Amino acid sequence: LAVHASLGAVQSTLFYRSGVAPDQQTALLDAMAHACLGISPALRVP
Repeated sequence: LAVHASLGAVQSTLFYRSGVAPDQQTALLDAMAHACLGISPALRVP
């Protein structure tokens, strides 16, 4: 159920034009999906 919540949160914006810059929207969607799952994002190594 948690996975469906996180995917639904991300998918709900696919066809919605928010006016938010793509990089900012990516960060917001990433945070939202992790929050729905109740987990912290993994550390990204450049």
